[in-house]
Amino acid sequence: MWLAAAQKIVSGSSLSVGAQPEKEQPPEQSPDELALALDPLEHEWVLTVAQGESESILRLLDMDGSLLSRRDFVTGFTALHWLAKHGRHEDLIEVISHAQMKGYPVDVNIPAASGGLTPLHLAALQGHEMVIKVLVGAYGADTNRRDHSGHKAWQYLKADSSQELKELAGALEEDLAQLGAYNTNNNCKPSKEGCAGAGDCVDSAAGGGGLLSRRLSSFRRLVRQAFAFFQER
Repeated sequence: MWLAAAQKIVSGSSLSVGAQPEKEQPPEQSPDELALALDPLEHEWVLTVAQGESESILRLLDMDGSLLSRRDFVTGFTALHWLAKHGRHEDLIEVISHAQMKGYPVDVNIPAASGGLTPLHLAALQGHEMVIKVLVGAYGADTNRRDHSGHKAWQYLKADSSQELKELAGALEEDLAQLGAYNTNNNCKPSKEGCAGAGDCVDSAAGGGGLLSRRLSSFRRLVRQAFAFFQER
């Protein structure tokens, strides 16, 4: 649906580019005139990122590295948003690795123009576990970033998502306890009475943090291996 809308914008829509605020409204532009208002490279970029084709994205990036942070006119998404939405974690690694190697600006926390969703928010919305692991574990996506509705990425995960995934996406122990989805060692419960002792809760939380750190390290190793693979291609 979004791709069709993107194609409609590119080929001609009611968007007026460069109109001057005057008392009288300027005459309505024809579709052909609107199509000419877009730079040919931007024209192709809008369609390419919506389709999420990494090879075409890389080809266009090498023509203009700033395109990676360019938002489309329909959704306000960047290339990273679209790759996260489509769940293409390998393509995401390839695009980010290529951009870093070439020195192009990369911001994995870039918000969409509308709604303030980051690529991590979109990955959570779509339930793409590997994309979440890549964004957080390999590229350090900010799990504390909120969208314009005040939500963090983990809050968009499905209720039956694993505890591990919720924690990776930024859920804290108290967040999970409030949802009634977390019980530390079957001793620490959402209420204070459920804790056998304060030390038990602290020790369990510390252990969980160490486990999360080890998981992140394994994700980073995975991405380094993938990066080496893409360099050899």
